[in-house]
Amino acid sequence: MSGTPEVIPQLDSESRALGKARLPKKTAAGSGGSEAISRCIAPGAMAKVRSPKMAAAAIARGYEYIAITDHSKGLKIAGGIDERQLREQAEEIAQVNDEIRHSGHKLTVLRSIELNLNPRGEGDMDWSCFPDLELVLGCFHSSLRTKEDQTARYLAGLRNPAVHILGHPRGRIYNFRLGLTADWQQVFGEAARLDKAVEIDGYPDRQDLNVELLQLAKKSGCRISLGTDSHGPTQLGFMEYSAAAALKAGIEPDRILNFMGVDDLQAWAAGLRDVTWSPLRTQAS
Repeated sequence: MSGTPEVIPQLDSESRALGKARLPKKTAAGSGGSEAISRCIAPGAMAKVRSPKMAAAAIARGYEYIAITDHSKGLKIAGGIDERQLREQAEEIAQVNDEIRHSGHKLTVLRSIELNLNPRGEGDMDWSCFPDLELVLGCFHSSLRTKEDQTARYLAGLRNPAVHILGHPRGRIYNFRLGLTADWQQVFGEAARLDKAVEIDGYPDRQDLNVELLQLAKKSGCRISLGTDSHGPTQLGFMEYSAAAALKAGIEPDRILNFMGVDDLQAWAAGLRDVTWSPLRTQAS
């Protein structure tokens, strides 16, 4: 990869039409849903305002579920929340879900977080908070300009028992940061072995993973999660970019988390936790 800044690519009209045509009728907000798990970031104090607003926007888009993935506490500059705030958010989400059910809508708001991972693949939250979460998106936010191979970092992140999805994997931002390099075939192969997912972050400045790497991911057979990295209701439309990238790469629907119904998605995530946490339970007993 050269050091030349990348220019934001524009999706052509055909790609946009494909994205619109294939978007699921039930989709998770931000990075998920029927065809994409939509994830939304509602930073810190704004979470109490944004969770209901994001839920309303997800209902308007016909989503079956939406995951609220605030940054974890290590990213205070980005509104990261600590364990106490996460518990408070869970109470708010329970209230929102109850209101949604009473209103006759089918949307489920999932308890989730964007877990800040250090270069060793370790998270920054107490392990006691994870059993109450339905999805954990693991993301790297430090040492993102190194030019050395980062395969070991990615393998460690995927092997973190708390993580279900590896979010915006390269950590690139157009015209700002090229992102990390790795033996991606090995990384995607490990994700497939663990039955975990890697994300297509559809935020226009990121579009991470790109189509070329997604074609490698397809060969590995690993799961894909479509996300928008939304920081507000209007940004749920970025799902179009994620969907178009998956379509261009030829990702099959059965490998995309967002095509799962909410029950199947929750069962997949719970099953991963049962498998990956069992050694920890053995050691603790």
